[in-house]
Amino acid sequence: MAYSENYNTSPILEMVKTACYQESQPLYWVIDDKQVIQHSEVHNYLTLIHQQNKKSFHEFCISSRLENPIQSINFSKKTITLSPISRWKNKNTTRYFKFQAQFIDDSNQCLLIAFDITQNIELDDSQLKLEFLQNIIDHLPYHLFWKDEHSTFLGCNRVFAKQAGFNNPDEIIGKTDYDLPWDRKNSDIYILDDQQVIRSQQPKLNIEEIMQVNNHRSVLLTSKVPLIKQGKTIGIIGIFQDITERKNMENELSMAKITAEKALNAKSQLLATVSHELRTPLHGILGITQIIEDTHINANANITEHTSDIKKLAHSLLLLVNDLLSFTQYEKYDPTIKQVTFSCDELAESLVKQTQHVWPNNSNIDVCYHVDHRIPHRVIGDELRIRQILHNLLGNAHKFTQAGKIAIEIDLVSETHQSAIIRFSVNDSGIGIPEELQQKIFSAFYQVNQHGTSHAHKGIGLGLSISQQLCKSMGSELLVISQENMGSEFHFTLTLDKAEHAQIITHDTHKIKRRPSLGKNIFIIEDDAINQKVMIYFLKEIGCQFAAAHSGADAIDHLCDHPNRYDTIILDIGLPDISGLDLIHTIQQETGYTNTPIIILTAQVLENKDELFIQHPMLSSIITKPTSIQPIYDAIQKATSQNTEKTSN
Repeated sequence: MAYSENYNTSPILEMVKTACYQESQPLYWVIDDKQVIQHSEVHNYLTLIHQQNKKSFHEFCISSRLENPIQSINFSKKTITLSPISRWKNKNTTRYFKFQAQFIDDSNQCLLIAFDITQNIELDDSQLKLEFLQNIIDHLPYHLFWKDEHSTFLGCNRVFAKQAGFNNPDEIIGKTDYDLPWDRKNSDIYILDDQQVIRSQQPKLNIEEIMQVNNHRSVLLTSKVPLIKQGKTIGIIGIFQDITERKNMENELSMAKITAEKALNAKSQLLATVSHELRTPLHGILGITQIIEDTHINANANITEHTSDIKKLAHSLLLLVNDLLSFTQYEKYDPTIKQVTFSCDELAESLVKQTQHVWPNNSNIDVCYHVDHRIPHRVIGDELRIRQILHNLLGNAHKFTQAGKIAIEIDLVSETHQSAIIRFSVNDSGIGIPEELQQKIFSAFYQVNQHGTSHAHKGIGLGLSISQQLCKSMGSELLVISQENMGSEFHFTLTLDKAEHAQIITHDTHKIKRRPSLGKNIFIIEDDAINQKVMIYFLKEIGCQFAAAHSGADAIDHLCDHPNRYDTIILDIGLPDISGLDLIHTIQQETGYTNTPIIILTAQVLENKDELFIQHPMLSSIITKPTSIQPIYDAIQKATSQNTEKTSN
């Protein structure tokens, strides 16, 4: 830079001349209170004024688009206040200047020197940004790193540096995974992943990897993405999280779940086995009792009374078994809702008739029902669930009612064009329930021990718990209204669709019917001698001819020797030498009885019955032990009629 020689120099200006030749290349002005007296010559981005066209410094700043650095100046007092930084701004460029000022001796003049600090400002700003970014990276709760195209580390955060055994993240620069404490096998995998990301330019996200460091095994959740600069992949950025603790917790939860499921399955299997072992003798007890009743009904009144008592106790035991099995079923999974079309009138009527069949003849209790005439004749819902709830409530009412009335009430709450809200209730005039016990009675295995409870029907406290679960599975709740010594009411409300034009789907209600003789030829496969005797008696009563086998092998031999003789086969599924389901397949393949309907008689709990009917087209019905004459009669009638239809078609 140059300066005007005609100015009377001073030591300060000598310093300015020296500064002007330095690398920083400052600009300078000598000013008084009115104008610029002297200045440095033309600069490439500041339009400077010529000496012959002098202006004030303020005018110079305006013409040059420079922010005036002088905030205040007093020449008489020799004081000046400058802005720390002044900015010059053009359309696409911004420069920053730092000013210094010095009054010249005793003159009324001031020297201003401007240093261009733009580069320093930009460096400082970039450094601040880098420091800010590094601060964020270092405090991330994840391990972050970046590498070049050769999988050489370019940097990392402090968490990763600590994992790799370094005190400072800069120490990792220039190293590879082979220089770090994990074993070579892991390093090979990491570098292979790097190269796949670089070549494909596609990220690898949420990959579970194993890290082995000093015999310590860690599970990592890793993601890697391409590091791109100016459209070119120059490396990768990786981030991973140590999820070892989470995986250990997941494994512990999984093991706990498996253990719990095993315990639940063991309990269910135990109860299923107990059920089978109980149902088989129960079937014999009830069957033999029926034989005694039928053959001695007019001979001895005492025998009839005793057999009636045996039947009552056997039915009570059967209800207990059913409650246990139902409870374990709903412990394992929510019951599947099956929508069918049914009649509320027929439902209530069948339940009342069923109680007459099962309960002892007691003239002191009147069992009845009432159905609101406004209720649609046909509705759609899970009839079996509703039936089971009402059945349980009737049984519960019977336990606590010595005399009086038990009634099923079905009332219409409201309706729309498509649906009806219906209230189901069971009322009794029994001993009632104290208020403090009314919430406890829905707990599993809870028993109300009160005077007046019939010991023969005491139960184990599952009926109400099961009923509550059934209600909740259908979006309702079982509620109780009771007053001690004034009876009880249990009720629940359901929204059921109307089905005015739908065909009613009905289920077996165990109604007692007058039975015409069937005249069919039946083959029995039953290994238990007493149960076989009971079945033979039932078949005689309904006018059927029969033959019997005690094992699967005997059955196959007999059927092969007597082709086309039998109209229906009744098969006990729990045979000692072969599974009943396998025997069905063998009968169809080896005996020539390819279309003969089969009725399964079982003491086991069979799940997925619908699938069994699909897998075995010969299967007509499944009857659970213990049973009675009527279900056998209905099943044979159904099987033979279906077979007749198939034959005619």
